[in-house]
Amino acid sequence: MKKVIYPYTDQYIVGSKIVRDSLIQLGVEEMQISDTGIPIRPQFSQSMERVKTAKKHGLDPYMPTVLVMGGGCGMIGDGSSTIQEFDQLPQPVQFIIVCGHNEKLRIKLSEKLKGSKHRIHLTGYIHYVHELMAVSDIMITKPGGVTTFEAIAMELPMLLCKPIPGQEQDNADF
Repeated sequence: MKKVIYPYTDQYIVGSKIVRDSLIQLGVEEMQISDTGIPIRPQFSQSMERVKTAKKHGLDPYMPTVLVMGGGCGMIGDGSSTIQEFDQLPQPVQFIIVCGHNEKLRIKLSEKLKGSKHRIHLTGYIHYVHELMAVSDIMITKPGGVTTFEAIAMELPMLLCKPIPGQEQDNADF
C-alpha cells in the first residue's frame, strides 16, 4: 500500500538523491519522486573569462580573490573582527564583500577598511553574483541552499560559516 506523507501529492520534486532515498524509506513510491537537483540560473553553469570579467568590475584578475557573502544577513556582524582577521594575512588579497541590502554595514565597512593593506571591493545587493564567483578563488559564506549550489556549479571552493541548525547544517554536511 502506498504511503501518503502529504495528501493530494502526485509528485515529489527533490533536490538530491539523499532526500529521494529518505522518501522511499518512508514508503513513498519511487515513481512519485523526481530528483531534479537544486534549480539554479543558467549563468552559473557557464564558464567566463576571468581576466575580462575581473576588469569589467575593476578587479585585479591576477590577485588572489576572496568573495565574502552573507554580510546582509549579519554573517560578518559589524565587520570589526572580520577586518582584524583579514589584516593577519601575510600578503595582500583582494576581497569582494557583498553586503546585500545591508547598506549600513556597507558604509561602516567602507570607513573601517580605508587603511587596509588588502584590495577591497564592497557591494550592496547585486544581480551579477555569477560574475564575482567566476573571478574568485574561494567564497566565505553561510551555507544557504541556492548560493551553495551555485558555487558548486561554478566549482568555487567555499569556507562555510555559522550554519543555522536544520537546512543550512544539512547543506554544509552535503
